[in-house]
Amino acid sequence: MAGFKFHPSLQGFSPHASAHYPLWEALEELGVPALFHTGQNGVGAGLSGGRGIMLRYSNPLMLDVTAGFPGLTMILAHPSMPTDTRRCRRI
Repeated sequence: MAGFKFHPSLQGFSPHASAHYPLWEALEELGVPALFHTGQNGVGAGLSGGRGIMLRYSNPLMLDVTAGFPGLTMILAHPSMPTDTRRCRRI
C-alpha cells in the first residue's frame, strides 16, 4: 500500500474528530502518507443544497490534530486557506 487519500468534504467527515485517531495512528505506524483534499471545491455547485457537501470539512485547520502524530506524513492537495506556514515543510 502506497498511501491513503481522503476527501473530507465528499466523504463527510471531520479529520479532527477523535473517532479517527486510531486511523491516523495506524497510518503513522505503517509509515504511509495520508493525502487530504483541502480548500474549497466546485463539487455540488449549482445543485440543490450543494448536494449536501460541507466545505468546512476541507478546512486545512481541521488537520491540526495530526500534530499529535508527528510520524504521520500528510499531504494537503490543492492550495487552501487559512494555513499556518510555520508548520509546513517542503518535500
